[in-house]
Amino acid sequence: MEDEQRAVVEEVTGAGGGGLVRSLASFGPKDLASFLHPFARWRVLVPPEDVLAVTMRVAQLRDSPPHGFGSAETLVGVLYSLSLLARAN
Repeated sequence: MEDEQRAVVEEVTGAGGGGLVRSLASFGPKDLASFLHPFARWRVLVPPEDVLAVTMRVAQLRDSPPHGFGSAETLVGVLYSLSLLARAN
C-alpha cells in the first residue's frame, strides 16, 4: 500500500492513537472480526499493546457464555487478522 493510502486508512480507523481499543469492550465477535479485517488487510501498523488488548478481548469473548464466538468461521477470521497484525508489527 502506498503511504498516502495508508495515511487515509489510519485516519479513518483511528489507528496509532489508541483508536483500536477505545470501544473494544462493546464489540461482539462479529463486530470484532469486521473491525479487524481492514487493519489486517492493509497491514496498518498497530501498537503491540493494542494488539494485546484485542487478544485479551478475544479471550474474554471466547469464555463468555452470552456471547461466545458461535461459529468457527468468526473465530478463525479474528485469529487470522490478529496473526497478520502481529506479523506487521
